[in-house]
Amino acid sequence: MLLAVLLLLSLPGPPSAHGYPPYMRLPPSTLQALSAQGTKALQTAQRSARRAVNLVAMEIQHRLHECRGCADRTTPCAGPGRPRPQAPLLQDPPEPGQCGERRRDTVNVTLARGRIVGGSAAPPGAWPWLVRLQLNGQPLCGGVLVAASWVLTAAHCFAGAPNELLWTVQLAEGPRGEPREEVPVNRILPHPKFDPRTFHSDLALVQLWTPVSRAGAARPVCLPQGPREPPAGTACAIAGWGALFEDGPEADSVREARVPLLSADTCRRALGPGLHPSTMLCAGYLAGGIDSCQGDSGGPLTCSEPDPHPREVLYGVTSWGDGCGEPGKPGVYTRVAVFRDWLQEQMSAAPSSREPSCRELLAWEPPEEPLADAAPPCAFYAHLCRGPKGACAPLARQQCLQRRRRCELRSLAHTLLELLRGAQELFGPRPGVRPLAPALARSARSLQELPRHPTREQRLHAGSPAAGAPWPKRRPEQRGDVHDCPGLEPLRRRLAALQDTHAWILQVPPERLAMDFQEVLADLGSKTITGLFQAWVRAGLGGQHVVFGGLVGLEPATLARSLPRLLVQALQAFRLAAQAKAEPRRAQSGAGQSWKLEGKEHHPSGSPLPEARQPRATFGPPASGSWGLNEEERLIQHLFKEKGYDKELRPVAHPEDSVEITLALTLSNLISLKEVEETLTTNVWIEHGWKDSRLQWDAEAFGNISVLRLPSHLLWLPEIVLENNNDGSFEISYSCNILIYPSGAVYWLPPAIFRSSCPISVTYFPFDWQNCSLKFSSLKYTAKEITLSLKQEKEEDGRSYPVEWIIIDPEGFTENGEWEIVHRPARVNVDPSTPMDSPGHQDVTFYLIIRRKPLFYIINILVPCVLISFMINLVFYLPADCGEKTSVAISVLLAQSVFLLLISKRLPPTSIAIPLIGKFLLFGMVLVATVVIVCVVVLNIHFRTPSTHVLSEGVKKLFLETLPRFLHMTLPEEGGPGPGALVRRSSSLGYISKAEEYFSLKSRSDLMFEKQSERHGLARRLTTARRPPAGSEQAQQELLSELRPAVEGANFIVSHMRDQNNYSEEKDCWNRVARTVDRLCLFVVTPIMVVGTAWIFLQGAYNTPPAQPFPGDPFSYQEQDRRFI
Repeated sequence: MLLAVLLLLSLPGPPSAHGYPPYMRLPPSTLQALSAQGTKALQTAQRSARRAVNLVAMEIQHRLHECRGCADRTTPCAGPGRPRPQAPLLQDPPEPGQCGERRRDTVNVTLARGRIVGGSAAPPGAWPWLVRLQLNGQPLCGGVLVAASWVLTAAHCFAGAPNELLWTVQLAEGPRGEPREEVPVNRILPHPKFDPRTFHSDLALVQLWTPVSRAGAARPVCLPQGPREPPAGTACAIAGWGALFEDGPEADSVREARVPLLSADTCRRALGPGLHPSTMLCAGYLAGGIDSCQGDSGGPLTCSEPDPHPREVLYGVTSWGDGCGEPGKPGVYTRVAVFRDWLQEQMSAAPSSREPSCRELLAWEPPEEPLADAAPPCAFYAHLCRGPKGACAPLARQQCLQRRRRCELRSLAHTLLELLRGAQELFGPRPGVRPLAPALARSARSLQELPRHPTREQRLHAGSPAAGAPWPKRRPEQRGDVHDCPGLEPLRRRLAALQDTHAWILQVPPERLAMDFQEVLADLGSKTITGLFQAWVRAGLGGQHVVFGGLVGLEPATLARSLPRLLVQALQAFRLAAQAKAEPRRAQSGAGQSWKLEGKEHHPSGSPLPEARQPRATFGPPASGSWGLNEEERLIQHLFKEKGYDKELRPVAHPEDSVEITLALTLSNLISLKEVEETLTTNVWIEHGWKDSRLQWDAEAFGNISVLRLPSHLLWLPEIVLENNNDGSFEISYSCNILIYPSGAVYWLPPAIFRSSCPISVTYFPFDWQNCSLKFSSLKYTAKEITLSLKQEKEEDGRSYPVEWIIIDPEGFTENGEWEIVHRPARVNVDPSTPMDSPGHQDVTFYLIIRRKPLFYIINILVPCVLISFMINLVFYLPADCGEKTSVAISVLLAQSVFLLLISKRLPPTSIAIPLIGKFLLFGMVLVATVVIVCVVVLNIHFRTPSTHVLSEGVKKLFLETLPRFLHMTLPEEGGPGPGALVRRSSSLGYISKAEEYFSLKSRSDLMFEKQSERHGLARRLTTARRPPAGSEQAQQELLSELRPAVEGANFIVSHMRDQNNYSEEKDCWNRVARTVDRLCLFVVTPIMVVGTAWIFLQGAYNTPPAQPFPGDPFSYQEQDRRFI
C-alpha cells in the first residue's frame, strides 16, 4: 500500500450558510485503527531509511579502510591490474566455465609414477587453485581455492590456533614464476561435526579478506555437482609442499602425483576401523611409495572431467595417513561431495547470519551517536535479541563494541608477544625480561601447538616453529580524510542524497514516532463513481500536524479499500510538510496543498484556517480531474495508444535479452488421485510475476494510480503451461485480471483445476506413498527468451529468500480424506544436456509427496481378507466322513478371488510391481489351492481298504506311532482285543452271509434228495429199523457222519469272522493315517499363514516417505527452513 502516490485535494473556503451538503465524521474506533496502522507504516519507513543510510555509511567506512590500508601497504591497492577489493561478506560473483581450468601456457608433466614423497616438481602455474596457509608467516597447511573469497582446507590445521588474525593465505604462483600474493584471513569456519580424535568431517572454510582477482594467476577449482564420485581405480591428482619423506624437510616447490582411488572395502581392510567411509576416501598404491605427507594437509585430490571442457573437479581434501608412502597404508582424504551442501550454504550465507570477525570489527568505525538500528557489523547481535527492536539496537551495539575491544586486546597481546620475543632474541636475558619467558613460551605454545595422535598422522609441517615471523603491525589509522581514494566521492554524494530524502522520517525521535489521525470529515454530497466520498483529514506526527484531502468510503467494503490510500497520503503529506519546512519556496509551489507547521494550519492562499470553522468544513465542487476520475482510462490510452504497446512482443529492450518469470503455486484443494487413470486432480492458484518496462508510468501524472487492473488478453503473457497434464488442456481455463504497478511489475494470479499425470507405485498398496509433480514450462518461448525462477519474498530486515515450496493457506485449504501431504518442495530444473533452443531445457516443478491414509482399506479389505484366509485352517478339523472338506476350501478360494477382483479395479493395470494386498491374496490362494490338494489326498487315504491298498509297516510306524506322539494325538489302549478275537460290532449279518455261502456250496438236487432221504430213512427207521446200540461202532459212525457238516459250518463261520475283523482293523488304520495327515497339515499351514501374513503386512508398516524430499539433499523445503539469498 506504500506504493501509491499522494492525491492532495484543494480544501474549500469557509462554508456558507446555504446550499452545501452535510458531512459525516468517521467514528473514533476507525481513527484509532487508522492511527495504529499509520504508526506501523512509520516505523517500517524509518527502519528502511536507516538501513539504507547505514549500508552506504558502512560502504564508505570500508572504502576508507581500504584506501588507508593501501597507503600503509597492509592491503592490496586498487589499480588497473587488480580491481578494487569488494566487501568480504558479499557472495562471490558466478564465474561459469572458469573453475578447474588450467592455463594454456602450462603443461602438466605429472607422470603416472610421480611422487610427492620423493619429488616430482610441478610446472609453474599448473595448480592455480593450490594455496598455502601460513601461521605467523610460517607455512603450516595447504588449501584449495574454491571461490574468489573462499579457501577449503582441513579443519585440524586450526585445532590449536583458531585466531584469524594470525593467519594469511599465500596464493598460487603464475606460469612465469611471478611472486605469490599473500591475503589476510577474515574468517575460519571449521565443520561443526569435526572430531579431532577421529578426524571425522575434517573440513574447514577460510574466508579471505579481499577476493582474488580474475586477472591474477589464481583461479578456483570446480566443486562436485552432485553426490556421485568417480569409480574406484580412477587416476586422480594430488599436490602440495609437503615433506619429501616422513619427518623430513618440506619441498621447495609444488610437487604432484597421480594416485588411483580405492574402494571402501579395500580402504577398510588396509586402515582398519578408524576409517569412516561415509566422510573419508583413500587413494594410493598398496605397494607404497606414492603418497601425500606432512605439510600436505588441506591439499587437493582432483579428478579430470573432459566433458564438455577439460577441467579439474575437487573430490577430496588431504586429511591424514599412517606414515608416508608405507606399503598397504594409502592416504586418507575427506570427501568433498558429501559436504557440498554445507559448503554452498556457508559461502552463500547472508552477512548478518554470522558473528562478525575480528578483522571486520577492527576495520569498522563505530558512529559517534548510536543509531536506532544496528550497524551492519552488529546486525548479527540484533537478530539474536528477542525484545523490541528499539531495545535490541543498543544491546547489539554494546555486544559489538565489547567483542571489538576483545579483538583489539587480542591483536595488541599478539603484537606485544612478538615484540618481547624479538627483544629477548636481540638483547638476550635481561633483568625484568626473564620472568616473562615462561609466560611467553606458554603463550606461544597456546597459539602454535596442535594435538598429535600417534595412530593418525596429520599432514602438517613437522618442522613449523612455534613462533613465526612477526605479524605486520597495525599502523594508527588517520582520522582525517584520505585523498585520492577512488569511488569515495560518489558514495558520499549518495549518502547525502539519502539523508536528504529520508530526513523527514529520520529526524523524528523513536519515542514520538506515532501517527495520530485526529479527524476525518466526509462530504456526503461528493460521492464518486467508485463509491468513495471526498474527505478532509487532519493528522499529527511528532508535534507536526497536517491537513490534506483524500477519498474515503463509508460502507465496510469501500472503507477497507480506502484506508490504505489515506495512510499513503498521510505519509506523503508529512514528507512534503517536512520539505516545505526546510525549503519554504517548495511549499509555495504546490498548488492545492495544505499542511500544518509548528501548530498552525496553513492554506496555499496564506490565510490560516480558523479553529472555529473546522468542524463545519464542507467541500465545493472539485476541479476537473482532481479526484482521479477517468484517470485509469487516460492511463490505458497512454500505455496502449501513445506508447504503442504490442502484446505480441516480448518485454525486452534487445532481442538477446531474457525475461525473468517468477512462479509460485498455492494449493487450495487436493481433490483426488485416481489410481486407475494415474491422474491427480488439484485446485491451485498459479502466481506469475515479471517486469514489463513498456508498462511503466509516472503515478503523479495519472491521478496517483498505484495499481492498474487489466484483462489478461490485452497483455503479453509468458504462456506457462502444465506439461504433464492428463486431459489435453494445457492452458489456464479462467483468466483473471492482471495487476500492473507503476514500476512495470506485472502480477497475475489465475486459479486453475489441473488434472496432472501421476505415476502410481502400487508395490505397498494400501500402505503406499506417491510422488506427484506439476511440471510447468513455456511451450512458446525458449530458455534464451525467458528465464524461469521461483518467487522471492522479503523479510522485515530486508533479506530475501526463494519460495521453494508449494504454498498452503491454512484458512482456504481443504484436507483430503484419503491422502496426507508429507512434502511439497519446488525446484527450478535446468537440463544442461538439452540445448537452450529446446522447450525442455528448463522447467519449474512443484512436487507433492503424499501418503495414503490406510484406515478405509484396512477395515473394508484387509480385515475380511485375513479372516477369510485363516478360515482355511478349519478344513483340517472337519472329519473326512462328512464329505465337506473340499467344499469349504474351494469356498475360501472363491472368496479370495472376489477380493482380488475388487482390488484390480482400484489399481492401474501395470506389470511393473504387485501390490502388497495382491501379494497377500496370491499367497493365500496358493496356500488354499495346496490345502485343496491335501484334502483330496486325505480323502483318498481315508477311504482306502485292504482289498485295494496294503498298509506297510513303515507307514504304520510313522503315522500311527511316531507322528501322533509329536502331534499330541490320542493312541489306542494296549491289551485290547487281539487280531483273532471277535469284535463286538460283528452282527448276525455275518452269520447269515456265511449260511448263504454254505448253502451255495451244495447243489439244489443234493439238498432236495438229502431231505427226502432223511424223511424216508426216518420213516423206515421208525417203522422197520432199530437204532444200533449206543457205544457200538456203527452208532459212532452214524453220529460222526451227522456232526461233521455242523463242525465244518462252524469252522467256516469262525474263519469268516476272523477275516472280517482283520479287514475292519486295517481299514481303521487307514482312517487313523488320514487323521494324522490332517493334524500334521494343521500344524504346518497355520504357522505358514501367520508368518506369511505378518511378513507381508510389516513391509507396508515400515514403508514411510523419506525424511527429506530429495535423496542426498538435507534441505527440507519448508517455510520454517528458509534459504536466504
